[in-house]
Amino acid sequence: MGPASTKLYDKFACIARVECTANDVSFFKHHRYVEQRNGEHVFKLAPLRKNIYSLRDLRQVMHAANDRYLAFMACLDNPDAGQKAVAKIAAPAKAKVHSFRGFNLFLDPDYQLFLTLGRGEWAICGFRAADRVLPARLHEY
Repeated sequence: MGPASTKLYDKFACIARVECTANDVSFFKHHRYVEQRNGEHVFKLAPLRKNIYSLRDLRQVMHAANDRYLAFMACLDNPDAGQKAVAKIAAPAKAKVHSFRGFNLFLDPDYQLFLTLGRGEWAICGFRAADRVLPARLHEY
């Protein structure tokens, strides 16, 4: 964007940090009172001044730029992560000497298992294979 830039950092591979930097703050424009040559004060769109009193306005302008960038990034649709997760649960697994078939969400027992696990009541006390309200698929393990 010329003298200003927006950067996206991946902090510790789990946090996205957005940063807006500017070498020349007069690149940004905002509404303020401007003194004309004839001494009259007019409220109009003008470049941001390069002084300490403009830091508050600069923060607001850069924060708005970051918000617009994050809104743009949120609109991008990347199905790779979801496809990898579904492929992982659908693939057969092996634990020591035991092997287990993968889940097939098109089969009703597997689908019902995931609907049951998705309910919030299990977040409080957990669940056991001995619970009779779980689908039969969970009892296989």
